[in-house]
Amino acid sequence: MIASVYSKNNCRQYSHNERIIENLKKHLKWNESDRILEIGVGDGKSTTDLLFPIFPKNFREYVGIDISQNTIEYLKSHIKLDKCNFYEMDVCCDRLPEEFENRFDHIFSFHCLHWARYPRKALENIKKMLKSEGQFFGTFLINGICDKLLFKLSQIPRWREHGYGKYISTFFQENSSNDYFEMWKNLFENLGFNLQLAHVDKFVLNFAKEEIADFVIAFLPTLSAVKKEDLKDYTLDVENVAISISEFDENKETYKFHMEAAIFMTS
Repeated sequence: MIASVYSKNNCRQYSHNERIIENLKKHLKWNESDRILEIGVGDGKSTTDLLFPIFPKNFREYVGIDISQNTIEYLKSHIKLDKCNFYEMDVCCDRLPEEFENRFDHIFSFHCLHWARYPRKALENIKKMLKSEGQFFGTFLINGICDKLLFKLSQIPRWREHGYGKYISTFFQENSSNDYFEMWKNLFENLGFNLQLAHVDKFVLNFAKEEIADFVIAFLPTLSAVKKEDLKDYTLDVENVAISISEFDENKETYKFHMEAAIFMTS
């Protein structure tokens, strides 16, 4: 992900986060000197504008992690706050930094874990990083729309060389209607999480045709390796694939994407 591009195109996700966090506040249990982790920080706008205001004044530290080096560099240059640090890290990594184990009282993740190729490994690591009495809250897409998009792109010859297939979740099967929500829920339960909240939030995103490619590219793993003279062709690929999994609204002349987000909270 290129954070500066994401920052210009994430208003819809920001609005969803705003609604979710407003409803989340009443479920959080804060203590003095809490340590907080966020997985998948993006451009940091939801973090600074929505998440930070609900922290207790005396929280001990905030740590943000993201798989993208570009994102971490962007965050370090744009967010300079006390008790706040950012690290490049994959939540699906085989070995956690030792200092992260049993460290955090609260772990948050907004619109990120649907990119986790190995969902079980992601949750195993979250459980290791969370203190025994800690809380995890996550919201992420579950109708496979990201996997469908990546799968279709990965079938285009010029995209194959960039390895986009590696970002497709192990939950995904072509031409299958796997119930991602139940699969995630079973993972949480099998790993010993105590689920406090577990439900699905359905919503629709509408786009004019000229908005689609920029929005999708903002969330894709970086295209920085693509030559500038080839970028137009890649952008057209994104637009065509995204349109193929959307619904056209003739009245509004917009493209509708039917989204489903899982909301999970553990205690």
